[in-house]
Amino acid sequence: MAVYKSPSSLPSHCSDMHTKIADNGAIRPSLVACRATPQKWTIQEATSELSKPRQIILNGQSFKSDLQDEFSMEYEQKLKDVREILKSEELENRIESLMLVDAIQRLDVDYHFQEEIEAVLRRHYMEATTSFDGYPLHDLSLFFRLLREHGFSISADIFNEFKGTDGVFEGKLKQDIRGLMELYEAAQLVTEGEDILDEAAKFSGQIVSGRLKHPYHRSIARFTAKKYIRDFQGINGWRKKLKELAKMNISVAQTVNKQELAKISKWWKDLGLAQELKQARNQPLKWYTWSMASLSDPSMSEQRLELTKSITFIYIIDDIFDLYGTPEELTVFTRAVHMYKTFSFLILEGRATVDMQHVEMWTLHEF
Repeated sequence: MAVYKSPSSLPSHCSDMHTKIADNGAIRPSLVACRATPQKWTIQEATSELSKPRQIILNGQSFKSDLQDEFSMEYEQKLKDVREILKSEELENRIESLMLVDAIQRLDVDYHFQEEIEAVLRRHYMEATTSFDGYPLHDLSLFFRLLREHGFSISADIFNEFKGTDGVFEGKLKQDIRGLMELYEAAQLVTEGEDILDEAAKFSGQIVSGRLKHPYHRSIARFTAKKYIRDFQGINGWRKKLKELAKMNISVAQTVNKQELAKISKWWKDLGLAQELKQARNQPLKWYTWSMASLSDPSMSEQRLELTKSITFIYIIDDIFDLYGTPEELTVFTRAVHMYKTFSFLILEGRATVDMQHVEMWTLHEF
């Protein structure tokens, strides 16, 4: 990532950088120029872990992996086991099934079971009544959060039953740490005008802030799954099967991510921009992390690679504006980008065809 330093600790090359940019006609203070000083990433394009590719089938998609065939078969079986649990009546009660869905999401394996999760939540939504009397704070908060996360319409007024006659949350709730933690999670899905959720977040946050620094709704499951596995309670039933699946899923995801990172590293190296723009950021790992976090399903490999390339150019263009271009050059560059966007729309609408000679003449005419 970019390194930010205070003016008193600027590296010695900053003044040289300022001079070079000034010679080119741009006015850039050394602090801005040094802000984007890159950290160099060295990524081995071929590792021993990837040297013996095998095939693993994941949701109908094939991946090359160093995992053994036995691992692949066991992995598929555990996916099947958890899927059957979601579809079955094996779970003891409504809250048990919601706890299973929550655990699946936190362990970052939910992309395998989207249809089953949707069916479970829809069933609960249809069975829910307008009265939630008798629900413990934890259960009602979990019910609310999962339904709202998946787009179901549910009012925050259901939490009014935990308020006293004075209109504030009852003091006895302070003893229910488990319930308060789930209430704090639920309050993260507040929408404009829902004062009760703002009050819930403040009330519960004052008590559990030290125990819940990273609410699920504001975290990335891929980065928190290992910790959740360590804290995961239960050795029997669906908890045991889900925990085993999560551990194997992490191995599969890591293997796929390493392969993709090797491809991105090679693409970036072959592109040659790191040599042409030496002061620009050279951070393929950081750029890939954005895609990995937003598209966690291993079967979306092509989408992650293409998204990473787009993110790369966003960072490079940002550095061009910060470090290289004069105001005049950047004005021309901006106009060229707008022209490209306009011409692309015309092509999509069928009002123009791709004629590079025409594009070149149009560009010369505009500038």
